[in-house]
Amino acid sequence: MNLLSENEPMLFLIGPSGVGKSSVLIELHQRGVIELTPSWTTRPARTDEDQNTIEHKFISDKEFLKLENDGFFLETLRLFNLPFRFGLPRVKKPPNNQVSALVLRTYLLPLMEKHYPNGITYAIEDEFTRVEPRLQSRKADGEPLGSRLAEYETEINQGRELAKRAFKNNSTIKTLADKIQKAIKTDFT
Repeated sequence: MNLLSENEPMLFLIGPSGVGKSSVLIELHQRGVIELTPSWTTRPARTDEDQNTIEHKFISDKEFLKLENDGFFLETLRLFNLPFRFGLPRVKKPPNNQVSALVLRTYLLPLMEKHYPNGITYAIEDEFTRVEPRLQSRKADGEPLGSRLAEYETEINQGRELAKRAFKNNSTIKTLADKIQKAIKTDFT
């Protein structure tokens, strides 16, 4: 496996749950702009996710433990006071002129920056009044919220401090992807 070296730049996309991080990364991936590195998790897939999603790999606790013991992950942790485990993987070198990208929670950024110090961080934001119903909908589908809503404002503020650029998701995902694609062209050439 050809891995990205720690000296090469990559894109870290941060923001609270429900702001559209995964949706915009999928759009950018489909356009061939980025190569998305998935996080690995023991949490169950949501009803709008399947096993073939590109931003997460859903695995059992047993599979997770084997990968962890084999040194597959750079870092492992639990989020939101929930029982699920998350693993941050080593990043593959992208094909062609694509940019390596990883979607992260704001407070996970320092974990990845210690492995990839030349990362460029973009923050995604949305209005709480739009995010809360999305997260409540996930809760209605059986996904536990943990501390996601309580941490929303903190993550927005941290994102503004840590990111090179912040993007507001206040239109369509395609419009948001257009803005980010333009920024990538500037920041990664």
